[in-house]
Amino acid sequence: MGVIIRQSARNLIFNYGGFALGAFNTLVLMPRYLSREQIGVLNTFTSYSWILATICLFGMPLVIVRFYPATEGIQRRQLIQSAATLPLLLAITAALAGLLFPQLVTLVVPNPEPIFLRYHSWIFFMVIMHVAFEIVAAILRSELRTAPPVFWREVFLRVFNLVLYLAYGAGLFDYSMLVGGFALSSAVLLLGLISHVRSKIGFNPGLHFKKEWLKYGSYNLIGASLVFVVYQLDIVMLHRYGYLNLIAVYTIAMFMASTIQLPFRAFSVVAVPVLAKAFAAHDLKQVGQIYRRSSEVMLVAGGALSLWILWCAEDFRYFLPADYRPHLVAPLGFLVLAKWLDMAMGLNGAIINQSHHYKFDIWANLILLATALVFNVLLIPSMGVPGAALATCISVFLYNVVRYVYIIFRLGIHGFGWNALHIALFYVISWWTLTRISFSGHPVALIFLKTVITALLVGIWIWVLKPSREVWVLFQNTIKSLKNTEIKNLF
Repeated sequence: MGVIIRQSARNLIFNYGGFALGAFNTLVLMPRYLSREQIGVLNTFTSYSWILATICLFGMPLVIVRFYPATEGIQRRQLIQSAATLPLLLAITAALAGLLFPQLVTLVVPNPEPIFLRYHSWIFFMVIMHVAFEIVAAILRSELRTAPPVFWREVFLRVFNLVLYLAYGAGLFDYSMLVGGFALSSAVLLLGLISHVRSKIGFNPGLHFKKEWLKYGSYNLIGASLVFVVYQLDIVMLHRYGYLNLIAVYTIAMFMASTIQLPFRAFSVVAVPVLAKAFAAHDLKQVGQIYRRSSEVMLVAGGALSLWILWCAEDFRYFLPADYRPHLVAPLGFLVLAKWLDMAMGLNGAIINQSHHYKFDIWANLILLATALVFNVLLIPSMGVPGAALATCISVFLYNVVRYVYIIFRLGIHGFGWNALHIALFYVISWWTLTRISFSGHPVALIFLKTVITALLVGIWIWVLKPSREVWVLFQNTIKSLKNTEIKNLF
C-alpha cells in the first residue's frame, strides 16, 4: 500500500486542482457565455467521441496494464506496438467512414439539430486523439508513473478550456472557432503526454498479438465499451428524447456528483497496476488486503463528500443562472448516491479484470447496460432529467452488487466487515439531521459554514468512535508523503 498511498496523494492534488478549475468553467464561464444549446453541443461531442473511442480501443489499455509486468525486451515492445496499432487503425477507419458517408451520423443520431450537424466532423478527430492518449496513459500507468496522465487530463485541459471560454466571452473569436479549439485540446493533451515517454519507448506500427493478449482485449472490448456506453447513455438518451436544452443542467449535476469519486480516481490509477503485479505473482493475500483497505477508506471518504454536497445543494444553486436552478437538486441527489455506491464498492471491477475470471465482467456489464437502458426508457419520458439520474443510480447499484457477490464466492475475498454498516448508518443519520437544520445568510458563507461543520462532524466521529483504522493510517501517511514530496517530483 505504500506506493499506492504516495502516488494517490500526488494524484489527489491534481484531481482537486482540476476540480476547482472545472467547477469554475462549468458553473460560471459556460452558463455565462454560452447558450444551453451551445453547451449541449460541446457535451454531446464529448459523449459521442468517448463512446466511439472506447469501442476503437478494443480493450488495449487494459491489455497493456495486465501483461506489461509479465513481459520484457522484445516481447514488451511487441505488446506496446500491437496494443497501439490496432486501436489507431480502427479509429482512423471510423473517422474516414464518418467523414465520407455523413448519412451514417443520422443513423446514430436521429433528427439531429442543425447546430450539431454543422460541427459534428470534429467528433472523429477527437476520437483519434482520445485513443492515442489512452494508449500512452496505459504505458505510463504500467510503469507506475500515474501523475502525468492525471495532470494533463485534469489540470491542463481545464486551464486550456478556461482560456477558450474567456477568449470567446471577450469576443476574440466566434462559436465555430470555440468548437475547433475545444476539439484541438485533445491533440494538445496527447502531445504533452507523449513528451513523458518519447525518450524511453519507441513505436513502430505492427501487429504481433499473442492469442492470450487478443483474447483478453476482445473480452474487454465488450466489457469496457458497455461500461462507458452506460456512463454516457444518460446524456445520449436525454438528447434523443428532446432534452438538449437541459443537458447543460444535467452535466452540471453530474460534474458536482463526480467530485465524490476524486479520491477513488487518484487511488485506482495506482492500485490497478499493483493488482496486476500481485495477480502475476499469484499473491492473492495482497489482493485481498488492497481490496479490504480500499473499500473501507472509500466508503468513509465518499460518504463525507456525499454528505457535504447534499447538504449544500440548495446553496450551490446560487452560482447558476436563474433558469437552471429549478432543475438541479433532484438529479444531483440521485447522482450523488450513484457515485457513492460506485466508489464504496472499491476495486471489485479491477480485481475481476485482473484475475482469471475476467470473462464474468461481460455478464455484469450486460446487466448494467440492460438496467440502464430499461430505466432510462421508462423514467426519462415521465420524469425528465431526474429520471435519467435515477436510472443511473439503480443500474450502478445492481452492477456493483453483482460483482461484489461474485468476488466473495469465486475468490473468497470480502471488501467490507460489519463496521461498514456503522459507517453507512452514521452518514444516513447525519444527512437526515443536517438537512433539517436551516441557516440564513449569503450562500457563499453558508457553504463555508457547512463545510466546516461537516469536516468537524466527520473528523470527531473518526477520532472518537474509530469506525475505520485504515482511514486514520491513510491520513497520517498522506501527510508524511506530501511533506516529503517536492513539486519537481510530482511527475
